[in-house]
Amino acid sequence: MPSLHIGHDAEIRPTLSSPSVNEDMPLTKNQAIAVHTGTLFPIVGFLLLYSTMGYGIDVYAELSKPGNYAIAWYLGVVSLAWLAVMFLVDAFDQSLSSPLAQRNVTILTSIPCITLFVASLLSVEYYVSAPIVLFVIFKLLVSKAIRDQVCPHVGLKQYMLHTGWGNIAFTFVTLLAWVIWMYVWDRQWDDKEMFAAHHVELRCDRYVHSLEWSRCKAAYLLWGMPLLIGILCFFYGIASLYLSREQGAVKMIMIQFLTLGMGLWVSISISGAEMGLADDILQFGVLFCTLLMVVSVNIIGFDNLRDKISGMKIASKLQGYAHSNPAKGLIIVLCMPIMPFILVLSMGIRVMRKMGLSFAPYRRDEDKEMKWLTRYTWRTFTWLWGTDTTSVLTWACYIAIFYFVCDVGVGKGAVLFLGYMISIMKELNPGVVVVCFFILGVSMFLLPPVPGPPVYLTGGVLVVGAMEDSMGFWGATIICIFVCWFTKLFSCAMQQKLFGENLGGYVGVRYAVGINSIQMRAIRYCLMQPGLSIPKIAILCGGPDWPTSVLCGILGVPLKEAMVGTSPVLVLYLAYTVMAGAFTLKLSSDCASSAPAAGALEPPSPPPP
Repeated sequence: MPSLHIGHDAEIRPTLSSPSVNEDMPLTKNQAIAVHTGTLFPIVGFLLLYSTMGYGIDVYAELSKPGNYAIAWYLGVVSLAWLAVMFLVDAFDQSLSSPLAQRNVTILTSIPCITLFVASLLSVEYYVSAPIVLFVIFKLLVSKAIRDQVCPHVGLKQYMLHTGWGNIAFTFVTLLAWVIWMYVWDRQWDDKEMFAAHHVELRCDRYVHSLEWSRCKAAYLLWGMPLLIGILCFFYGIASLYLSREQGAVKMIMIQFLTLGMGLWVSISISGAEMGLADDILQFGVLFCTLLMVVSVNIIGFDNLRDKISGMKIASKLQGYAHSNPAKGLIIVLCMPIMPFILVLSMGIRVMRKMGLSFAPYRRDEDKEMKWLTRYTWRTFTWLWGTDTTSVLTWACYIAIFYFVCDVGVGKGAVLFLGYMISIMKELNPGVVVVCFFILGVSMFLLPPVPGPPVYLTGGVLVVGAMEDSMGFWGATIICIFVCWFTKLFSCAMQQKLFGENLGGYVGVRYAVGINSIQMRAIRYCLMQPGLSIPKIAILCGGPDWPTSVLCGILGVPLKEAMVGTSPVLVLYLAYTVMAGAFTLKLSSDCASSAPAAGALEPPSPPPP
């Protein structure tokens, strides 16, 4: 018999107890087959429909026909309006426990979701990677359905172990099938003939259109789709194995927040280069982190997760920081563009509750003292602005100015300045160019907000361009890589000795850094280890340039150990960034020699219908 619960409005709502779960119960043979089938089915289906291994070219050609994008635009607007109306009538209120109400909400929600699914498919003409998002969502839904319907009584550890190893195994099977397919298809590794045929089918003229146009990009994306899907499934499998551990879900969510922050930093670092990478890194980073966080929350349960996080020491510290004026200022900066819509939506909800058009009638009594807004919105805005409004707004201005300086002033300004130096020094003697670049690179590294990638890209363009005629492209590129590597190490040494060790003598600086905190003591322990270690490389090569080197000086890390730990940056990302800058020289020369006519225009950005 279900237990009865009396709600706020004295409404009787049945509450069903969750099924018992035996954490040590292994999966049966049929359950294991269902789990692995659910892992394999989305991969095979997606690669069959949206990759060159299957019918991807034909499917993309049909979905990208003229007029489909306009239909997708209208369907998206209608679907979002439908969901907004459901939100206005409290259809997603957590207090809804009536089976009839839940069934009606599910039916009403499925209609706009299906419409959004169709709209995403019809928008591939301009958003060629949209089906990848649908693949991730579909994979999540299949995994949840198998967990709830096939393995409801199986322990979490056993289920996640099967899911993790299944994804890793199918990753290698997918990559092996992709390599075999490439060899069997055209028996060569450059695929020039295949890409030329695909460009003709997709109506892409490579003499006029650049790879930034979706139709030209689609041929390469559909060709590399097995590799991309394999990478996603591999990390999904690794995450599943980690989730099978004790407290794995809580730690995974923390890791994803850190990973997302690192992705944002990388995106901002290369945003000024305008190479089309910043948006892609940010989109896939947000997509993947969202995927893993949703999986973690779904596995552990929202209430259990909230209880576990609240019991952590770091949660109490973060809760204290969240009520500070700087934190409120950051929230205002991030949410200011959507605050008017939040107010309008709150007013709409309040009107609907007054008219009695709500799935949660007792909410009307909660808001009876409010005239225009809901109680929750009013309390949130009152807390955010508070009594110390001047201080909160001042911090918001400081944060906005800091972001503008870093993103525009440094991200764009540094690239413009380096581009100006390229135009000046490109005709000089190669030896003079190398010396000038070294002085310029060290000077840029000594500025705290300047990231490293723009300097490496400039080296690839400037040094390789100056030395290519005498040493060849690859010879000049190799020399440029080592010049940039030496510039990086020399700059880090100057940052540590010039700034870090001098700042370490000030008590206020040591207090602000938290020199005696557990975190800083752990970092210092990792950095003091002789030779190379994964924690040491992660700190010195993964952190921002200036803050990391200065912190080494404040902590008193020996210069030798800091240089040894920083040296792997050569193979982690420095060499590839320099090569990316050098390849732009070849791209420019190829475009100049193959362009049929001057002034050919690029396709416009996707307009609304």
